[in-house]
Amino acid sequence: MFLSVCGFKSFEDAASRAEEKHVIDFIRYLKDRRLSPMSIRLYYHGVKAFFELFDRPINWDRVANLLPAKRNVRLNEAVPREVVEGVLGQINNPVKRLAIWLIWATGLRIGEALSIRARDLDFLTDPPKLTVLTEKTHEIREIPLPADIASALKRHIEQQRLRPDDFVFHPQNNPSRQLGLEKLRIAFRSALMKLGRLEKDRSGKGWRYTIHGLRRSYESNLVRAGVSPIFVAVLLGHRLGVEQHYLRLSYEDLVKEWRKAEPLLTLKHAVPVDIEERLRAVEESLKTYERLFDMIARRYPGIMRELDLE
Repeated sequence: MFLSVCGFKSFEDAASRAEEKHVIDFIRYLKDRRLSPMSIRLYYHGVKAFFELFDRPINWDRVANLLPAKRNVRLNEAVPREVVEGVLGQINNPVKRLAIWLIWATGLRIGEALSIRARDLDFLTDPPKLTVLTEKTHEIREIPLPADIASALKRHIEQQRLRPDDFVFHPQNNPSRQLGLEKLRIAFRSALMKLGRLEKDRSGKGWRYTIHGLRRSYESNLVRAGVSPIFVAVLLGHRLGVEQHYLRLSYEDLVKEWRKAEPLLTLKHAVPVDIEERLRAVEESLKTYERLFDMIARRYPGIMRELDLE
């Protein structure tokens, strides 16, 4: 590319005639192509290494001033379990709370989680599973679900009366649209702030704990449980590379490895539900007891009077 842009016939021709202006013209060409800062720097260092080999008299410090600024390198960490539980306890919106919980329990990318529809969840298998389209590879992958998050998702779908094509995570009263990504990020940061855990990372350029850090937590839990690295990569939706063409992993094989980590992917403390959910649960319980007493009274006339329950 450098030879073509600068008009050199060969590497030998470039090694004997190249000047500082040629490198500058090449950097400008890369910028005009709108390459990322990291890509431009990669090409630049390749050209620099070539000419340093032939001791060309080029002022590299001056040329480097034309390079675009490096992209911020954020050092967000895996989110500890106690912080996750604290965050979930601070989020009042049940949809946002459930989305964050699911990302921690499955390692989904945030976009993958928000694209889930009701039809993508299967509660009849053991364990329950989620089918998702992987963002980076555009391939379908199946992810086992811990019992607690599966139960919460099933209850959510039933209470919201979601149809198969409805988004599981959606704006209020509008399941045909998926929840906004930034709204979920704001809810996560707000919860961290309430906990006093909204901290900058070691680089000082980003946050220590982010929603992407929940995916790191999932990976850490799999590794801690002794799950094979290949299965970790499959569960996270990473491309395996050359060995992918020779390795055929069944879902049953995946579940066997995943079972090792299941206890670490289950929350120790129950996730709080909002007041409306509690009231609905109490009302359902009362109706059940009323039906039970009516059935007893019909079957055993006079029993309620004897038990002093009339």
